[in-house]
Amino acid sequence: MQTRKKQTAIRFSQDAAKLVEGLKQVTGLTATGVIESAIREMAQRRGVKLTPAESPVETEEQRRSRQAAALARLRELNRNRPYSDGTNTLRYIHEARAGAMFGYEPTEEEIGE
Repeated sequence: MQTRKKQTAIRFSQDAAKLVEGLKQVTGLTATGVIESAIREMAQRRGVKLTPAESPVETEEQRRSRQAAALARLRELNRNRPYSDGTNTLRYIHEARAGAMFGYEPTEEEIGE
């Protein structure tokens, strides 16, 4: 899942807007894509290194690293959680809906047995 980028409104001169529109048609990119591409190219020409936080595109390595960190966090959260195979899940739901979760002891008829 990719994070949403913060959007900022930018005002262009009419000439700049026409250039962006023309480049959109030629490249097939969105206006944002055209502008990001131009910024990356200008930065590269001038020798400016974009840090990962400034980089407009997430690399495959960054995405995999982020996913691995999320999986490690899930493993840690589930470490001491008791295992349930799911065979009694429906029975537990019926029992809870019949009132057991509020301290009421339901009859076998109420829980569907």
